[in-house]
Amino acid sequence: MPHRPRVGEPLEIVVTDPDLLSPASLARVEWQRWVAPGVWRPITTTRSSRYIPTAADVGHYVRARLTYADRHRADQLITAFSPHPVLGPLLRDLKVVLDSDRARPKGKVPTLRPAFDPRIRHYGILCDEEDVMTVSFTQPAGHRTSVAGIQPHPGAEGRAAVAVTRTSDVAITVVGTTTRVRLGVDATPGRRPWL
Repeated sequence: MPHRPRVGEPLEIVVTDPDLLSPASLARVEWQRWVAPGVWRPITTTRSSRYIPTAADVGHYVRARLTYADRHRADQLITAFSPHPVLGPLLRDLKVVLDSDRARPKGKVPTLRPAFDPRIRHYGILCDEEDVMTVSFTQPAGHRTSVAGIQPHPGAEGRAAVAVTRTSDVAITVVGTTTRVRLGVDATPGRRPWL
């Protein structure tokens, strides 16, 4: 199973027992969702060793319990689980503009570090000691995104302005999922970071 399961990306359990009689001996695969400590509920029972997480799985751990026959026993059991909960839809684009950018020399405007990638969850950007950060994003269809608690109008693209200081940490959350992006702000008092 992948380290970070995501909605829409298939999960697969693979049997590597050298005594496996044949692929047909895979008697049953039961995919389960963790709902509370020690409580797993069946998602689906199938002969398939593949499962594609849905929106109902977001924020939950999933596991597969596979029963099969080998040369020694007819009821071997393997349990494989994801070490992290299923992630929901990801942002498709993220841009940040600072009010202090207008005063910066051309070519010295700070950018997100690292560059945007939908799989990355933590970014940093240089700003003035007190600044206003305008965050623009493209969100998954049918979702809303919150920027530091502000929910812009619904739509594929959104934008929100947030006052920041040198110790700010701005959380961007795709609402109703566990997908969260953090923007860390770095500014040294009395120093213009682009000089």
